[in-house]
Amino acid sequence: MKKRVIGLTLVVCLLFSTTAFASSTSISQMSPDMNAAIEVATSYLEDAAYSQYFYDAQDLVAHTIEVIPENEKAVLSQSIAEYPSFRSAQAVVPYEDTSINTGTLQAFEENLELHRDSVAYYGHLNELENTTYKYFTPSYDVVDGNIDGDFATVNVYETIDFQYSDCDEPSMMVTHYYISLVKYDGEWLVMSVESDDLFYQTYRDSDFELQEAIEGIDAAFEENEQLALSEPATSDDNVGQLVPAANSSTDRKYIPKNAVNYALTYSSSGDDGNKSPSYRNKNFYWSSESCQLFASQCVWAGFGGSNSPDDINDRLVMDTSGSYQWWSTDSKYNNPDYNDPGSASDKGWNSWIKCSQFKVYVDGVKASSTESGIVCDTHSVPYNSDDLVGNSGLTKSDLIGAVFHVRGKTALGHAIFINNATGTTRQTVYYTCYNSCAKNIRLSTRFPSSKSSTDNKIYVMVPRYLRGANGATSNYLYADLQNALVKGTSGVRQTLYGRSVSAVSSLTMKVYKPNTANAAYTFKASNKNVVSGSVLFNVAGDWKVVVSGTGLDPFTYIIRVV
Repeated sequence: MKKRVIGLTLVVCLLFSTTAFASSTSISQMSPDMNAAIEVATSYLEDAAYSQYFYDAQDLVAHTIEVIPENEKAVLSQSIAEYPSFRSAQAVVPYEDTSINTGTLQAFEENLELHRDSVAYYGHLNELENTTYKYFTPSYDVVDGNIDGDFATVNVYETIDFQYSDCDEPSMMVTHYYISLVKYDGEWLVMSVESDDLFYQTYRDSDFELQEAIEGIDAAFEENEQLALSEPATSDDNVGQLVPAANSSTDRKYIPKNAVNYALTYSSSGDDGNKSPSYRNKNFYWSSESCQLFASQCVWAGFGGSNSPDDINDRLVMDTSGSYQWWSTDSKYNNPDYNDPGSASDKGWNSWIKCSQFKVYVDGVKASSTESGIVCDTHSVPYNSDDLVGNSGLTKSDLIGAVFHVRGKTALGHAIFINNATGTTRQTVYYTCYNSCAKNIRLSTRFPSSKSSTDNKIYVMVPRYLRGANGATSNYLYADLQNALVKGTSGVRQTLYGRSVSAVSSLTMKVYKPNTANAAYTFKASNKNVVSGSVLFNVAGDWKVVVSGTGLDPFTYIIRVV
């Protein structure tokens, strides 16, 4: 058994009986009964986490109604038959359309079996690759709970902070759980586990065959290992761009490192326990269907999008013209309701926020030599292959900063952003995403190849340049975006660079501490295309950097210090 390191953070908004009241209180101020229910729920989740990440089998039945002997199940059935009434009285029920609303014992048992299957499924993927960690720290944020008689619910976010043994960047998974419990013979027992995890969202209220899934994964894994042994290693000497080069001075070249650092900044901690996630960029429109929305933001940052509310609402460095568009503000995005010039079908509408339409958008722009928009290299990865580039000519460098569409509720239904690649296989690529929030996760541990599921295919989109961007000029300002910084006890010093494409008579870079109106640092340069300066980051929060230059629109970006 691995030694457990666990931090339990409880930010609680309690709902006792059917009366809701807004409150933020500590666990010590809660009723003993609510405390006991929370302890059972979080202990269950902790055991499941260790089973999944360390492929170390735990007794996940012990905390649940399945420990009750068969000869007592009739009594249990009568008890939980009242659950639908309890559930309908809740102020917040995040997952409405599930079979457990029927209140039958069979529905609850099937729900628990599905959760055990998900733990076994992910655990098998980690075991297959012999995944190990430098550290592993689960924590639990309880944001509300409800207790009424013999029923209780716990609304909890699980954050797993960890680092792969062979990776320099820390990783994180954030999963929302809605745990329902029943008190039986004086003890709280888990009845159901609902979640925003893609596995639950895909297979709830439907059949999942664990053994068939594992056999399909194992068969593909073995086949791909044999292929890797028989094929020569690929070279990464040159970036394998296939689409024609940009032919206009106003086309914006993609800078993958900036896109990556944006992704890592807005997937870093400093959360308030009410994850939507609360560490998102709040200058942009937000939706709970957030995976493609986040990927679009990362790509926008890679093209030099200025992270100020005014620039975002002016839709600068976005695609606002032509048959296919791609843009967002703080309140809306390219939806047909706003400016549809014709039919919404096959026009890439909703491309900023919807996976299927982003693909339509990318493919539509790629097929045209004149259409404004993101020009991408693309590649389809077969469901049974670990090779992410095939004969496409793409290399591992190309994959960094790419957008992948992977299996979600449907095939290609989930958008992820690739923040690192040490090779060109599922085992050597790391992703960051929202909607099942994840940071720096090895692709193969969540989205493996399979011989039994055609939905495990991947669509790879590698941005190259943005043609005809709104507000585009041949000379513009940008910067070297930073990953989130860890200040430690005395702060961390970092040299910052602001840039223009061509030299201008005056460049200025101002750095603002969090929530301040006056610049803490000002750096200047004359008749150059770069301005730089060293900054001591000694306060946690979002630092703002503004680069300005003669005759050019200012450029703003954020450095998150944790």
